[in-house]
Amino acid sequence: MWFYYNTAEEFKLDDAEGYFGFVYLITHNPTGRKYIGKKFFTKAGTRQIKGKKKKIRKTSDWETYWGSNTELQAEVTKNGEEQYTREILHLCKSRSECSYWETFEILSVFVILTTLSAQLDIMGLCVITNMFSKYSLILIKNS
Repeated sequence: MWFYYNTAEEFKLDDAEGYFGFVYLITHNPTGRKYIGKKFFTKAGTRQIKGKKKKIRKTSDWETYWGSNTELQAEVTKNGEEQYTREILHLCKSRSECSYWETFEILSVFVILTTLSAQLDIMGLCVITNMFSKYSLILIKNS
């Protein structure tokens, strides 16, 4: 189940009305490890109408979604879902708004918490921190 950020209030299907997707935070409660991502309430699909394929939007698997990271999915399976909290940080009205807030949240946490050399792939950019300064970032276009 999904919760609103920093509350015990459960997010319901009706709360998604008028929104395209959301940015979320999954936390492993015993260790405090966190994962930030985005998910859309619908996904692209096709339907046969009068012998022609027509593009449609259909409901995604957002209610049972545990992120696209295979390491996280394996941990959830191994440890059990009850050890994790899934929180919605931002409700977004467009795909680009979801991308903006996901990148904002990842970079905010990354800049604040990283103290050693690390590398992430964020929206096609290779982000590398300087191992001597936890606040300096070098952005290199991924080829």
